[in-house]
Amino acid sequence: MGMRIFDADIVIDYLHGLGAAADFFDSIAMRDRYFTDIAYMEILAGAHNRHDLQAIVHSLTRMFDRVLPGTERSSRTAREIYRTHVLSCGLDKYDALIAGI
Repeated sequence: MGMRIFDADIVIDYLHGLGAAADFFDSIAMRDRYFTDIAYMEILAGAHNRHDLQAIVHSLTRMFDRVLPGTERSSRTAREIYRTHVLSCGLDKYDALIAGI
């Protein structure tokens, strides 16, 4: 099937047990699941306390083999994506950063 980079929204829906997100996520082999450091931080921002934080980190570790870091090249790409789409569709800056990777 090939590499799939997951957005934080899909992962949040999966963690909350929403059926469509769970079905989609489970249909992708672990070796093909990728997550970005930006999305990782978005998910961690939802923790209310240390226990939540540890549970989220544990879940993400089980769900993904690899977290993709941002690079200079991905930042340039993200800036171009954001510049092109921010006015036409209200693209979120974090989604542009993820798309750049």
